[in-house]
Amino acid sequence: MNSNEEENKKAKKFQIKYFLIPVCIVIITFIGYNIYNKKKNKWIVEEIKMNGINDEVSSGLAIISKWEKRTINNQYSTIKYDNNNYYTCNTTTQDDKIKEKLGEVVASGYDEYTKNTYTKNAEIYEIKGLARQACIAIKFEEDSTYYVYINLYYKPETLGQFIEDLQLKEIATFEKVYYKDPQEHNEKNKYYNDVEFVNVDNNVIWEILFSDVYLENIYNDNYNDKYGNTIARISVKVPLIENTNVSISLTEEGYLTTNILRTGKTFYIGKEKVKEFVNYILKNYQGHQTVYVYEDKDEEQEENSDILMYDKETNTVTIVTPNSTKKESTQNYTLPYNPTVE
Repeated sequence: MNSNEEENKKAKKFQIKYFLIPVCIVIITFIGYNIYNKKKNKWIVEEIKMNGINDEVSSGLAIISKWEKRTINNQYSTIKYDNNNYYTCNTTTQDDKIKEKLGEVVASGYDEYTKNTYTKNAEIYEIKGLARQACIAIKFEEDSTYYVYINLYYKPETLGQFIEDLQLKEIATFEKVYYKDPQEHNEKNKYYNDVEFVNVDNNVIWEILFSDVYLENIYNDNYNDKYGNTIARISVKVPLIENTNVSISLTEEGYLTTNILRTGKTFYIGKEKVKEFVNYILKNYQGHQTVYVYEDKDEEQEENSDILMYDKETNTVTIVTPNSTKKESTQNYTLPYNPTVE
């Protein structure tokens, strides 16, 4: 091989070598871009527009019904039995679910609009399979329906007792799972996106989160903050004893809390169990992120009298005047207050 051929060969190698540099840069950039976008767009995003009083109702406020429009169990929403107050949960049960009669009571009901108090005779029954300390059935005079009432202050000692007393494995269904996706890791400026997952295997939820039936119920109203930040929440459907929003929450510190029967129950399942469940959800299901877009619109509302609305979070009753954004807080009720809402 002469010197010219060697020079030509070296020139070709040089050209190929430096031609590949920009090609590699493009490939690496493309791969990096797709990895970034895969991470950035891992959720399916849906926008929901919010505006006006109807949105306020759906996001926390509920209209208190007029007395004559209430069902009898909502007229007489509280029943006293065995030194406990039981509250209607707007569900009923069948005759074959009734175990035995526990006693009789004179029920009392209050009309927030007219300030009148009413009374009604009723009978108290035990429900088959459910602990009477947690819930009972009520049948009013001249009415054949058995209405289910729950004890807000029922406190099981262990997770196993809680499951057994309410027959949760038989009557409860886990629905949507909500994951709080952290957006900022600076503790001073931390916020989350709510991501929704559907059709999660109920058997896996029972296996991961409820396997240790000996866990102690450690809930205390005065120490909610010590349980840590909620990282995931599971909506629960318990048709027999609940007709309201019920959920199970998991915290980063390893706690499982629930508002089944509307008051708190808390069990320490451990950080590893919480991580195991969250990782299972993220790995096996597609997330949907809902983004709320608030719009300022001047929509005409029907002329009407003032209505009373109940805020579940603040436990207050508020006057809302149609055609006006003005709201005046009228009453503060001591928990637990259970008004009849539409």
